[in-house]
Amino acid sequence: MANVMDVHSEITRSRKLERSRSVSKGLGRVESSPYRQVYVPKLSDAEWMHTLGFLPGRVGARARNGGDARNFLDSVLWVAQTRALWSDLPQEFGPPHRMYVRFIRWSVDGTWFFVLSSFSPRDERHVRLFELVEGYLSRKRR
Repeated sequence: MANVMDVHSEITRSRKLERSRSVSKGLGRVESSPYRQVYVPKLSDAEWMHTLGFLPGRVGARARNGGDARNFLDSVLWVAQTRALWSDLPQEFGPPHRMYVRFIRWSVDGTWFFVLSSFSPRDERHVRLFELVEGYLSRKRR
């Protein structure tokens, strides 16, 4: 199985090439994303049960359609590990904008730090998720 970073590098190169071709043809944004082909393992049942203990209160209580917290967490981990754009999120996770807005809420209210504490600091998912959350918060502070 290919390393996620190797796949990321290859996708970045192919994406730049596709963009340069489409822009030269006047097509603008490339709709098909090679990131949709990347496999990122989801949380196992045991990992989910462990992480669930670190989540505060009622998960998804804010929104009427708060949805499945496990699916949401898997979608954020997918974005964090692939370093893809939210718009490249596979359809199986749901609407990218909805996932992004919920990610922002959890970033602002500190929920991600509870989630991060459920992972080992040496776990790649912990590192990538921390980078994603800190990246958002540092841009927000500017």
